[in-house]
Amino acid sequence: MELFVLLDHIRSAYNVGSIFRTCDSASVDKLLLTGWCATPPNPKLDKTALGSINNVQWEHHCRPQDAIRMLKDQGFKIVCMETTKDAKLLFSYQYQHDTCLIFGNEETGISPDLLNLADEVIKIPQYGIKESLNVASAAAIAIYEFRRQDPKPAK
Repeated sequence: MELFVLLDHIRSAYNVGSIFRTCDSASVDKLLLTGWCATPPNPKLDKTALGSINNVQWEHHCRPQDAIRMLKDQGFKIVCMETTKDAKLLFSYQYQHDTCLIFGNEETGISPDLLNLADEVIKIPQYGIKESLNVASAAAIAIYEFRRQDPKPAK
């Protein structure tokens, strides 16, 4: 299965850089940066990506909806990571298709337009008083859960 990751208007270049590093570590097939996400070259990305930008295929789309429609046409399942009341729990979700995981803006989350395009909405269980994790931390957990279910040989 292929795994793409789409970032919906992530405002922190440091978060984007950290997600680049996770995508490299987990061998994500492509990272899609949308809206006002920082793109290479950018010194803030470099600080947290630590050279991984050169190992990750990426592209920028002004409108995330366009990228999602393109992926749906290619048979990808669109899975939004969001803490909605009807979201399924991450660790009970079974990946069975090429998948695009979507992560939203640090303050506003995934836009309603994108949630309406999703095939599934899943969330990471929360046990404390906060209702969400930092987007880079959430991306690492979700990406590695995909990789656990569809392993690639480790280096």
